[in-house]
Amino acid sequence: MKTKFFKKLSFVLVVAMVLSVFYPAAGAFAAAKKPTLNSTNKYLHLDVEGKNKYNFNINNKQSGWKYYWESADEDIAVVNSKNGVTTATGVGKTKVTVTITDKNKEVVTKLSATVTVRDNIKTVKITNIPEGNKLAVGQENDFNRSFVTVSGSTKKTSAITRWTVDSDKATINDKGVFVANEAGEYTITARSFQSKAKYEDWKKDADTYAKYVLAEDTVKITVAPSIVEVKQVDLSKFKVEFDSPMKEDDVKENLSVALLLGTVESKQYVKSISVDEKDPKVVTVEMYGDFSKGATYVVNYPGMEKETFKAATTNYADVVSMTIDTKTVVAGEEKEIEFTLYNADGVDITDGKDAEFGGELKDRVSFTTDSTGAYVYDNKISIFEVGTVAEVKGTYNTYVYDDNGKEVGTVLAVAQIAGTKAATVPAGALTKWTISAEDPNWDKLNSRVAIGTNPKIYAEVKDTNGKEIKSNDEGVTGFKFESTDDNKLIITDNTLHPIAEGSVVVIVKYGDTIVGYANVSVVPESKAVAFSLSEYKFTLSTKAAAQDSKEITVTLKDQYGENATVTKSEINALDTANSVSDYINAVIDGKKITFTVKKDDEADPVDPVAGQAVFEVNYNDLKKTVTVVLAEPNDDGDEAKIRYRLDVNKSVDLAVTEADDLDRTLDIKLIGYAPNGIRTTADIADDANVDIAVTGPEDLDNGQSFYSYEGAAIKKIKTGTYKVVAKVNDKVVDTQYFSVTDTQKAAVLTKVKEAYYTKTNLEDIAAECFEIKVDGNDHDGVEEVVVTGPNTVGGPIHIKEVKVRENFGDKYIVHTVTVGKTVRPKN
Repeated sequence: MKTKFFKKLSFVLVVAMVLSVFYPAAGAFAAAKKPTLNSTNKYLHLDVEGKNKYNFNINNKQSGWKYYWESADEDIAVVNSKNGVTTATGVGKTKVTVTITDKNKEVVTKLSATVTVRDNIKTVKITNIPEGNKLAVGQENDFNRSFVTVSGSTKKTSAITRWTVDSDKATINDKGVFVANEAGEYTITARSFQSKAKYEDWKKDADTYAKYVLAEDTVKITVAPSIVEVKQVDLSKFKVEFDSPMKEDDVKENLSVALLLGTVESKQYVKSISVDEKDPKVVTVEMYGDFSKGATYVVNYPGMEKETFKAATTNYADVVSMTIDTKTVVAGEEKEIEFTLYNADGVDITDGKDAEFGGELKDRVSFTTDSTGAYVYDNKISIFEVGTVAEVKGTYNTYVYDDNGKEVGTVLAVAQIAGTKAATVPAGALTKWTISAEDPNWDKLNSRVAIGTNPKIYAEVKDTNGKEIKSNDEGVTGFKFESTDDNKLIITDNTLHPIAEGSVVVIVKYGDTIVGYANVSVVPESKAVAFSLSEYKFTLSTKAAAQDSKEITVTLKDQYGENATVTKSEINALDTANSVSDYINAVIDGKKITFTVKKDDEADPVDPVAGQAVFEVNYNDLKKTVTVVLAEPNDDGDEAKIRYRLDVNKSVDLAVTEADDLDRTLDIKLIGYAPNGIRTTADIADDANVDIAVTGPEDLDNGQSFYSYEGAAIKKIKTGTYKVVAKVNDKVVDTQYFSVTDTQKAAVLTKVKEAYYTKTNLEDIAAECFEIKVDGNDHDGVEEVVVTGPNTVGGPIHIKEVKVRENFGDKYIVHTVTVGKTVRPKN
C-alpha cells in the first residue's frame, strides 16, 4: 500500500510541473488578443501598378516576437520574408504564411492568407467581322473577340468583355450578338474589364470610371437596306417593300424597272414613285401604261439583289374576288357604285380586258338591291332618305355555263350602303376644345386662361361623314371664336386676352354655323409656386487655365402647373466655413445660371484653391441652394496622364425658324481631363498640334456654318450621321458621332383655286391657280415653275412643280411643291 501511494504522488507532481511550464503562454494569449492578419484573402493583378503588390501585416503584435514570411508558390507570388510585402509574379492562387516566434525562438503560431493573382487583358481585338464589314437589315452577326493578357496568354483570363453599339436602331448583347433594324452605319465597341462589378460601375458613369476599361477595340459596320418583297397592285402599279425606311428622293434616283425578254432586260419608263407616309418602308411605283400581261419584270436597286414579279393576266377566269367600295351616298342623288375585282394574288385587275373573249372585265359586273328605300339601275344607286341603309348585291359574271345551263365561276359581293346628308359641319358638331400656349395636347384638355398670359384656343368638330376637323390642322381656316363678355375676355382670331377673373362663354363657329360653346375660366395671374434646378451639386477645376464652367437650368411652375414667368432672379454666395466663392463667378441669364471659375486677373493673382462654396438661388422669392466644389486635377502637369474628350452636340436640326438661326456653326471642343476626372485644359480644338476631322455625308470643318448660299438661296449641309475624330500630335485621342436632321416645315398645296388662268407668265399663273402654304402661312413668292410638256402660255400647261420662297431676312429657303395639275387658259 505504501508503494502505490508514493507512485501516485510522483505522478501528480510531474503533472503540476508540466502545467507550470505552459501556463504563462496560455495566460499571455488570454490577457491579450490573438494575432491576426490584416487580410486573409487578397486579389492581386499581374503587372498593374498599384495593384500587383500588397503589404501583409499583423494585428496584435507583442514585444519580442519575430516573423518569417514565405509563399507556397513563388511562380504566383513572392513575399518578402521580413516584412510581408507580397508581389504578383504569375497567374493563379497560392498561400502566404507567416510564422511567429517568441524571444525564445519558440513558435507562437502560424497565420496564412490566400493570394489570387488575376491576369488582366492588355489588348482586345474584335473578330468574326462580316465580309466587307457589311450586313443586311435584321441579319444577326455574332462578334467574337481575341485578347492578349498582361502575361501574354491568349486563351485564359478572368477579365470580361462587354459590347456597345452607337445607335438605338441596333442592339448588341453581352455575348456580342448584333442586329440592326434600320440601314445605316454603326460603330461597335468591345471593352474589357477586370470584373462584372467594375463593368457595372463604368456603365453607371463612364467618365468617372473610365480607368476601369482595360482595353477596347471598335469596328464600323455598314447595314444596307434590301428588298423584302415586290407585289403588283393593279395593272400599272406595284409596291416594293424594303426592310428599312426609304427616302423618296433616293428611291427616285436609284430604282429602275425592266421588262425581261429572254435573258435581256429592257428598261421601262416609270411614271411616279412615292414613299408611304405611314410606313416609309413601302414604295409604290406607277408605270406609263399597263404591264404586259403575264410578262416578267425586274426591279433593280444598286447594292441590292434584283427582285422579279410576273405581271397579272386579265382573263375572265382570273377574277376570284370582288369588293363593293361605295359605303355612302348623298340621299336623293344618283351615284355610280364603285367596286374592285381581284385575282388570286390580290392584284386589282378591274380595268383589264379579257384576252379570250374580248371586252372589259368590269362590264361583267351587275348590282341589285331588295331595299324599298333605294333604287339600282345601270350600276348606279339612289337612296331616297337620310339614314336608309340598303343592302346591295354585286355579281361578276363569267358567262360560262355547265351542261345543265347553270353559270359557273361567278363571284359575289355584298355591301351596306347608307344614305347621308351632304358632307357639312352641322350645328352642335363641336367635339373637343382646349387652350394652350403651344401646340394643343388633345389628350389633356385645358379650359383655363390666366390673366397676364396670351394662349390660343383650339377646337375640333366632326362633319356629317364622321370626319374629324381640327382648327390646328394644316390648311384649315373655317374656325371662328367669339367672346360673349369683352369685359373679361377679348379674342383676336384664336388668341385669348384675359381681362378680369370669371367665367366666359366662347362661341365656336365653323364657317357661319355655330358648332358649339366653350366655357372658359379666367383665373388670377400666374404665380410661381414650384422651383427646381437641373443640378444642385457639381465639381469644377481649380486650374485657372482650364477655364472650367457649368450651366444649370431653372424650372419654374405656377399654381396651374404651367411654366411661370420670371419676375425676380438673383444669386448670392452664402457665408460658409472655408468658402471658396471668391474664385467663382455666378451669372443668371433668364432661366439659366452659369458658374465659371475666375481667371487670375479676375481675383487674387493665384490659382483658385480646392474647397466648396454654397450659393443661394432666388427666383420669384423661391429659394434653393447650389454647392460648387473646386477640385485640383491630379495630372501633375504630365501630358501622358491627360485624357482628351470631344465635346460634341449629339444632334443638330437644320430647321430655320428665324434669321438668327443662320448664324449657327459647327462648334466642337476638345477638353483635357486629369485621371481623377477633373478638367485640366481649356478647349484646345484650335491648337496647332490638334486635328479635328469631321466625316460623313460630306466632310465638314470645325467652326463651319451649317448653311451656305447660292445667291440669296439657303443651302444646308447634308443630313445623316457624322463621325468626329480628334488627334493630338497625330495620335487619336477620342471619337464621337453626331446626327444631322432637318425638320423644316414643308410647303404644301392646300387648294386648287382655279383650273383656268388669265395671267401671262408661269409664276403669275401658279400664284393665280394654286394656294400654297408654308407651315400654315403664305409663301414669300414663286421662285420657279416646272412644267411637263409644252409651256406655251395661251394653251394647256401641265404644272409639275412649283418652287416657292420662305424668307429669313435677306436670305430664303426654296420649297419644292409637287402639283401635277394641268391648267388651261380662260376663254
